[in-house]
Amino acid sequence: MFSGVTSDRNECAYKNCGVGATCLNALGSYACQCEPGFRLDRTLGLSGVCVDMDECLVPGSCPEHSVCTNHVKGFTCECESGYLMDDLKAHCIGNPTHTCESNVDECALGATCPSGTNCVNTQGSFYCDCGHGYHAVNGTCQDVDECALGATCPSGTNCVNTQGSFYCDCGHGYHAVNGTCQDRNECLEEENDCDDNAYCDNTSGSYECYCKEGYVGDGSIGNCVRK
Repeated sequence: MFSGVTSDRNECAYKNCGVGATCLNALGSYACQCEPGFRLDRTLGLSGVCVDMDECLVPGSCPEHSVCTNHVKGFTCECESGYLMDDLKAHCIGNPTHTCESNVDECALGATCPSGTNCVNTQGSFYCDCGHGYHAVNGTCQDVDECALGATCPSGTNCVNTQGSFYCDCGHGYHAVNGTCQDRNECLEEENDCDDNAYCDNTSGSYECYCKEGYVGDGSIGNCVRK
């Protein structure tokens, strides 16, 4: 005897709609619906198959100055170098036609510069600077010869160029004392080649040797002989 009461069978409990699809149970039947990020391709299978939708092929999926990358069930937009996505994820800002809210610091993000150079961030880009004491020559950093360019050294000193810098040297016969060059007394410091039978006479920046009385010669070691 028919009571008029029916019981629906949930086909979704044993039906498989496949990857990218969701089973929707209905009274006496069911339906397969593609999930977000998928579309129905009716050229595959009897009733079609849900396949990944390439949103990057849809114009306007990503804002200007960005790169679209498709993924399963979605896509991502990444701003080009020198641009930054705004808070609404709707625009890449940084170029002259937009109001710049922030700048990408390529140096902080590990931008590569040649050895011996410094990374300098600029608005929307960066450059590699040779740094103090160097200059760019045909794309490479070379030492600046400050001495040849007229670097100033105190009177009585010599300019000596070094890699990336220079220093002022007192020169032969002088030494630095409290930041100034003073004459070195070779006679007192025994830094002379006077003979034992000679007198040492200190001069500015040098010295002279004179044979003692009773000796003749130029005063240098071994050259003072008895008359």
